[in-house]
Amino acid sequence: MSFTKFGFSDTDWNFAKVCHAFDGTVESMHGVPVQIRKDLSRIPERIYTYCGIKDETDTQHGEVDNVACCRNDGFLLKKGQTAIVDLGQNAAGREEFAVRGKAGTRVVLRHGEMLNDRKGEFSRGNDGAGGSLYVANLRKASATTTYIIGKDDETERYSPTFTFYGFRYLSVTADDDVYLSQIKMQVLTSVSYDSGHIVTGNSLVNRLFENGRWGMYSNYLSIPTDCPQRDERAGWTADTQVFATTALYYSTAAQTFLEKWIQDLRDSQASDGRYPSVAPRGRFGKELGTVGWS
Repeated sequence: MSFTKFGFSDTDWNFAKVCHAFDGTVESMHGVPVQIRKDLSRIPERIYTYCGIKDETDTQHGEVDNVACCRNDGFLLKKGQTAIVDLGQNAAGREEFAVRGKAGTRVVLRHGEMLNDRKGEFSRGNDGAGGSLYVANLRKASATTTYIIGKDDETERYSPTFTFYGFRYLSVTADDDVYLSQIKMQVLTSVSYDSGHIVTGNSLVNRLFENGRWGMYSNYLSIPTDCPQRDERAGWTADTQVFATTALYYSTAAQTFLEKWIQDLRDSQASDGRYPSVAPRGRFGKELGTVGWS
């Protein structure tokens, strides 16, 4: 069969070979699948644009030269400018936005958990000008969405489908003028509902409780990770065992999530019974029997 209708031919393809090496059991997934928690969606708390840097010296990156504060119901981003979108909460998820401009215009959105502060002093570990996106902690992860506008002067809506990011801030640029609106964050997690709640008379204690809850949303995503933003998303055993009891107080949905992951642990065991430091095993799973992890 050839898919010549789409300008493609598979006439030179080989048939797939049957692999007989696997001797395990194929089972349906146990637990809650990754999902979009619509009740956790975030809209921007602040949007501003800047163009250029000021006050740069030998000891500091300087700070961004702000152009304007913007509204999420629509703003013009000019070529050469950068928009910073603050969604108010670190989470694992992906952006959704509407854009209008010339066909072929490239809109680039970078994701980060923090902004560089003050005047970007080197001594404070800043990697850029104050007010710009901090990305040093991403290591090799590009954490970037590139969208190419399809039609002239028609509003198009987009959200990435096959990835997610750990972020609070978006840095948006375009190679021509574009009109952006309706930006929001879709929160992805395997925690399908909440069950435990605490409210005290101290706002800082309440915020601490919520920090733990949002940390669970971000890192209980298919496997229990230690961070969703950088170039590794591995199921670290030590981080998980420290937090597991707390997770069950936050949400009883964590039970089936952890049951599923315990099977990942069993599947990752060595023949002598030792466990790796991460499950499923990957580039970080080579060590076995490590104290505090395995």
